[in-house]
Amino acid sequence: MTSGGEGGLPYDRFAALGDLQTVFTWSGDGAGQLEFANDAWLAFRGRSLDRELGEGWLDGVHPADRAVVERGIADAYAAREPFELEYRVRDHAGRYRWILTRGEPRFDAHGSFLGFHGTGLSIDERVRAERGTRLLSEVGRLVASTGDPADALEAIARAAIPLLGDCCVIDLVGEDGAFTRHVLAHLDPRLEAVARGFKGPQPHSPLYGVLQDGRPVLLQNTAEEFADAGAPEDREERRSMALRSSILTPVVARGRAFGVMTFGSHVAGHHDEDDDVPLAHEVARRVALALDHASSLAEARAARRASEAARAELEVAVVHARLLADISGCLEATLDLAPALDAVAALIVGCLADAARIEIVEHGQVLGAGGAQASAGALDELRRSPTDTGRTLTLPLTRSGRALGTLALLWRSGRLPDPEALPLLEEIARRVSLAADAALLYADRANTARTLQASLLPERLPRIPG
Repeated sequence: MTSGGEGGLPYDRFAALGDLQTVFTWSGDGAGQLEFANDAWLAFRGRSLDRELGEGWLDGVHPADRAVVERGIADAYAAREPFELEYRVRDHAGRYRWILTRGEPRFDAHGSFLGFHGTGLSIDERVRAERGTRLLSEVGRLVASTGDPADALEAIARAAIPLLGDCCVIDLVGEDGAFTRHVLAHLDPRLEAVARGFKGPQPHSPLYGVLQDGRPVLLQNTAEEFADAGAPEDREERRSMALRSSILTPVVARGRAFGVMTFGSHVAGHHDEDDDVPLAHEVARRVALALDHASSLAEARAARRASEAARAELEVAVVHARLLADISGCLEATLDLAPALDAVAALIVGCLADAARIEIVEHGQVLGAGGAQASAGALDELRRSPTDTGRTLTLPLTRSGRALGTLALLWRSGRLPDPEALPLLEEIARRVSLAADAALLYADRANTARTLQASLLPERLPRIPG
């Protein structure tokens, strides 16, 4: 297990001490090649010493960390100074674990540089716990920073990578039970652009099973399996950029299913079932709670708005009903048109317009008129204004197809007529028409009675003696 060397701690003693430790110990030569690793390291890696020596151990470094590790070691060798690195290494089970490596330069008695001695510690649990806590804290911050959690989903997805994979996809389910791709985030912008062109989840997608079961699953796919899970037209590109390890977790809160979050990695065995799956599920759970809260809040606001609108409509209806009752009272109180029309115009101006004028016309002769204004000059402006200009409105007064006159209205000073008040104005015109028709009929009958009475009277009263 050892290689010979000069200076520093003899290799046989270093190896013996290293094999007794639970920590990893190693030694590198002056050229930066691994020349010793203890049994703890070999057991952790599940490989023989000859496969780890030289640069063989680098094969186990996570692809995302390898460049950082190589650069850190190269800088340390160039400076011949102590170094410390945190990175992920694949263990004997194929899972990536975080380790902390520290190296110290070693020199012979003459000060010649011989290489590095170093130790390594498994810090996987600590790093995952710290990063998991930071991720969950960031999810909470992102949710709280926006009024609608749906707006924060992309930021949440990007915060989850690379801790939980190379990409994160959020598919939300609609009322019809079909998925809609809401977010797709990838560490590689080029691959993200390609993936955005893929068709959405297909009927045979495992997303539906995950949503139905309500439990997260860890999938280890071959390139062919990943390609087959998508649309046929995307098969070749999906196979070339297959996600070999994926966590699919439902986004569910209080029994309501919002969708599925997928955390994928191009590296087989990237995810740990005991650590990564619970963390991914907790992220999805917090997203679901935020979406559920926002949905409940939106429903409550909508219900409150509907209630307020209904109350406002009821209040308006009450006001309109009272107005119609008052107008009917004025019209029924007398058959004398002039004072009745003045009273009706005043009621209209007090509630609906700035000026109102009612004219009853028969055979070109004005038989009755009434008017009212909210401010001086409004009636004069109404008389001068052309009809139906947007600020004026003229409604005909008719009865049984017979024209009886007009109801003219004016709105001033930026005030516009309320389109919803048109049915009310038409009802007022109808009631005025009925009253005018009754008044005209009474006048006709009164005139007929007077004429008949006059015709029955003698030309001269007889002289009666005494």
